[in-house]
Amino acid sequence: RIYDGPDWIALLLPFDPKLISSVARFSGMMNENDEKSNFILALKPLLSEKRRKKADDAVMMLKFMKIINALQENGK
Repeated sequence: RIYDGPDWIALLLPFDPKLISSVARFSGMMNENDEKSNFILALKPLLSEKRRKKADDAVMMLKFMKIINALQENGK
């Protein structure tokens, strides 16, 4: 339990502050591009529409991999 006061106040605080902090950090990671992502995104104008979709998917996978690595480092 996060809060030991009255039950009605506990309803207003349903989330652990650490969880909120982690979610904010990981959502920030989704908005960042690393060198690999930037390289793929730089190639997009040269690609066909079908390959542009694949490039977007690859960038998304890189972002997910970054988050998974961060989760493993935090021991969660």
